[in-house]
Amino acid sequence: MSDEKDFDYGICKIPRKDKDGNDISGDRIGKGGRHRNDGTFSGMVYDVQEVEHDPSLVETKTVYIEQEVPFWKVLISDLVRDCAPILLDKGEIAIRNWWIGRKEKKDAERTVKSKVERRAYRKGKSSSRLKIDQIMQEAQEKEATTVLEKKIHNDCNAG
Repeated sequence: MSDEKDFDYGICKIPRKDKDGNDISGDRIGKGGRHRNDGTFSGMVYDVQEVEHDPSLVETKTVYIEQEVPFWKVLISDLVRDCAPILLDKGEIAIRNWWIGRKEKKDAERTVKSKVERRAYRKGKSSSRLKIDQIMQEAQEKEATTVLEKKIHNDCNAG
């Protein structure tokens, strides 16, 4: 114990009942034991023991439990510890490359489709969108032809 402090730590017992058997646990605890409201002792401390350390501090003790871990668990934990960062990096790169490749493929498909449509339009051939325009134009021409034929037929019958 350090000689620098002017006190010692101790542990004692304080009674809960007086000598007549009355409950005194409600009395306040002070120097030397329990005290009544008027300041007189209702119960004196007994079995005082001096201790080396502050009894309010909890002593902790580290206990090591030896446990045998199966080899396969050690192997798996080592593999995860060593390989996980590499796998995560490679996975991230693979996903990024897949995404970039997907975008490049879509862009290439759009470019090819627009080139085909332009070529077809220039050559007079129609792609799916131009095909609809061609069908509409043919229908309008047939309708105009039908109207002319009816007019000629009516003129011939009238004359």
